[in-house]
Amino acid sequence: MGSPGSRGTSGDIGPQGPPGDAGPPGPPGTPGPPTAGADMFGFSSSFNYDYGEDQDGPPPPPEFNGDESAPPQPPPESNWIDSGPHPPPEFNDDEARPNNASTVLGADQSVQTTLKSLSGNLQNMKCPDGSQANPAKTCQDIKQCHPLKKTGDYWLDPNQGSTKDVIKVFCNMETGETCISAHPISASIPRKTWWTKSTPTASKPVWFGANMNGGTKFSYGNKEELPNAVTIQIRLIRLLSKEGVQNVTYHCKNSVAVNDGATGNLKKALILKGSNGQEVKVQGNSRLRYTVLEDGCSKSNGDWGKTVIEYRTQTPARLPIVDLAPMDIGKEDQEFGLDIGPVCFS
Repeated sequence: MGSPGSRGTSGDIGPQGPPGDAGPPGPPGTPGPPTAGADMFGFSSSFNYDYGEDQDGPPPPPEFNGDESAPPQPPPESNWIDSGPHPPPEFNDDEARPNNASTVLGADQSVQTTLKSLSGNLQNMKCPDGSQANPAKTCQDIKQCHPLKKTGDYWLDPNQGSTKDVIKVFCNMETGETCISAHPISASIPRKTWWTKSTPTASKPVWFGANMNGGTKFSYGNKEELPNAVTIQIRLIRLLSKEGVQNVTYHCKNSVAVNDGATGNLKKALILKGSNGQEVKVQGNSRLRYTVLEDGCSKSNGDWGKTVIEYRTQTPARLPIVDLAPMDIGKEDQEFGLDIGPVCFS
């Protein structure tokens, strides 16, 4: 007999056999804890699970023998007792008490008062009267809202912020102009000999505020107002305006203001400096030229006289005037003084 041969290949897997019989049902599990949903709707552990007088718990599941394959069924609904409708919600004394008529009336009056106050505030913002508590942006605004208002002093707050930086102005209600006065230290410059060091020239003028001892540049606003606040408010008024005008009065003694009566020329005419730094003269560029309203300073006769000049411009940024340069000064007997008029915007 020869040696055994090699192992052959595995055969195909045979068909699956029939399923076996179902095993007996297991014992019932212990009751689980109540769910959040049950607590929410009142079905908590205090619920009365009453299964009848002779039962200590839920009825056991029906028994099955090995031949029965039906799944266990829940207990009959007849063994469960419905808890019935839920009781009505409870209210505390305040919630259950009916509304008091006086309380409702008081609340209604409070609302009405608040609405009336808000309405008044909105009206004041829309149509200010120029009082210190309710300042306007310009005099023109006051004139439009209150046509019967008279010319006089009013309060403005162009930046519409805190009323702590309001400025007092003069309102011309005939024209709607807003006029800001020069500060008291600038409004009236004393008459005296201010300069004796040299004679000014066209190329080297001597400015009252920038060059003369004791001289200052012109400032504006009332003495109780902060200079910085006035400067900001004037800047905003200029932006809200289309035109500006200002007068300056030059008081003279042996000092020519504009026209020299001895020569008949304008070489000794004074020069103004606008707030934007541009020079304003009696001749030259028509947009930078002032007008002479009165000239009583054309002769050097030892008497006091005065010359009134006016500068009107449609470029409000050039005003107010901040400095002035007389051209006929330098001698001991040459004196002058200044009255700086208010600057008006419209």
